[in-house]
Order: sequence, then C-alpha cells, then structure tokens
Amino acid sequence: MATTNQIQAKFDQIASQYRAKYEHPTSIFGFEKRRRMEILVNYLQILKPQSALDLGCGPGVVLSVARRSLPNSKLVGVDISNPMLQRARANNPNGFLFVQSQAEQLPFADNSFDLIYALGVIDYLEKPWQFFKTVQRVLKPRGYFVFTYPNADSANRTLCTSLRTRFLQLSRLSTSVSALPIRGATIDSLISDCGFEPIQRHFMTYGNGLVSLPWSVLLNRKFEQWFNKIPMSRFLAWSCLCVVRKGT
Repeated sequence: MATTNQIQAKFDQIASQYRAKYEHPTSIFGFEKRRRMEILVNYLQILKPQSALDLGCGPGVVLSVARRSLPNSKLVGVDISNPMLQRARANNPNGFLFVQSQAEQLPFADNSFDLIYALGVIDYLEKPWQFFKTVQRVLKPRGYFVFTYPNADSANRTLCTSLRTRFLQLSRLSTSVSALPIRGATIDSLISDCGFEPIQRHFMTYGNGLVSLPWSVLLNRKFEQWFNKIPMSRFLAWSCLCVVRKGT
C-alpha cells in the first residue's frame, strides 16, 4: 500500500492528463468512470439531497454532472491534490466549495451532509476503517453514502491483472501507486462495523482493460446486462458500486 504522500504526489503529477485518461470513449477505464457516474446520478435524482460531498473530486467532472441534477443543493468537493482542485475550480467557477483534505480526516462538523459519494477512493486509502468512521461522522442521520471499490472476488480481474502486468506492463497509475482490490467480505465488515445499513450493490465492468477498441465498451454493456441477472456476477465483475445508509 502506497503512503498518503505518494498518492498525493502521483495525483498531483497526473492532474493535467486525468480527464483525458479516464474519459477516452473506447477506454474500459473511461467506460467504468462514466458508468458509475450514471448510477450515481440516478440516485441523486431520486434522493434529491440538499447537501452532497464529493470525496476525491479530482478535476470536478462528477460535480459538474451532479449540479445538473441538484441545481439548488450545496455541493462540496474534497481532494488530496491541490493541482486537481485548481482544475476543479476552473471547471466549476461558481456555486461550489472546494477543500483540500485527506479523506480520513475531513474538516467538517458532525452531521453536515445528506449524501456523500466517493468514486475510486477507498482502494487508495491506508486506513479504510478510519475513512468509513469519518464519513459516518459527517453524514447526517439517515444520510446516504455511495462508494466504489475494485472487486477482489472477481476471477476476471485476477486473470486480466496478471496478464496486463506480465505482458503489457501497464497499471492504473504506476507500479508503486495503484488501486488495491478489496474483497466483498471486507466491505461488508466495514459497512456493519461503522454503523451503516446496506441498500444496494451494483456490480459492473466485465471487460479486461487490456485494449481500447470500440467493441470493448459495447461488449462491456452487453456483459453487464447479462451477468447482473445471475448470482455469480460478484465473481465476474471488475468493480462494484455500493449504496449504504447511516442509522438514526
């Protein structure tokens, strides 16, 4: 596991390329980013929170989309990287608050937000338990927490990661700073131990991430339609989006 300083330095370094790297139309990683954003927006439109916190907001892409669904809500973005926040402010000049902070040590009062989301964050943290407790603290009673994690239970992920490392020598960020897959049982423990109630779990992304061709994204959408109808999806999906709710 990389240290907080290593992670901050890496995201500082890639801030200028982050948007293009993850939003390429034929990239599996870009597809996953857009897919989890689609699911999040669906929840935003249903729940209509008056206040929402984007943890790991990066250049503010998701916040821009969230604003369309929540035109009158208080939206706050947090990131560990100042260059990322500079781009987020430039992309979203009005109506947002941006704060530089570690996700495990949020500088907000208790019971501050109706909804918190963290897409692609927990897998980089040294202390996920502390992160969940911090989210639970700043979330209002009955508030919602939406987060993603790389699915370590996936045979597909295990195989493709091995192939990518062996033959293509690629990784999500680098060999020293990369997202670590997490098992579903670990997530279940974090949810229950930190006072959350599970609401929904969305398994997604069944492609291998090895190639960036148009058919890769199309095939992924088909796979998601097929595999999410069967109980075995948790052992095939590359990643997962979870929705949980804080108790009273």
